[in-house]
Amino acid sequence: MVKIIIGVVAVVLVAGGAYMLLNKDDVATENNQSTQTADTNSSEQTSEVAEQPKAEVSTVDGAIVALTDGGLSVGEKQGAFYDMIGAENGDKVDVDGTVVEMYEFSTTQKAQEAVTQLQSEDNTTYANGTFVILIHTTDPAVVEKIQGIL
Repeated sequence: MVKIIIGVVAVVLVAGGAYMLLNKDDVATENNQSTQTADTNSSEQTSEVAEQPKAEVSTVDGAIVALTDGGLSVGEKQGAFYDMIGAENGDKVDVDGTVVEMYEFSTTQKAQEAVTQLQSEDNTTYANGTFVILIHTTDPAVVEKIQGIL
């Protein structure tokens, strides 16, 4: 009886070993895929923590809220002739003593065209999607504060 049990155990061990050898590529692939997934997830989490994205701003009111939340002093809206540059909406405000114009466009292409049209040596103009910001200074400290938020 003992010989039969030992024989059965030997057959099971040999069969299991053979199965593992035949399927080692599948097991390695599964392990590699789960490792890659874990690496990708941790990379995504790391980049999310390291990078603080700008506010998603598409309206003048949203920009004013973002600037205020960013710790800057924002004055009253002063109005702007936004329709002359093809914008859907726009306003001027005083941000920490610097005049900032903000315009809403219907497309990113129109926003980029406006940046080209508005840019000059004495201001800083850029687009954030369909939103254009014109800062009436080239002072790097002022520009960086505003660009860091918008």
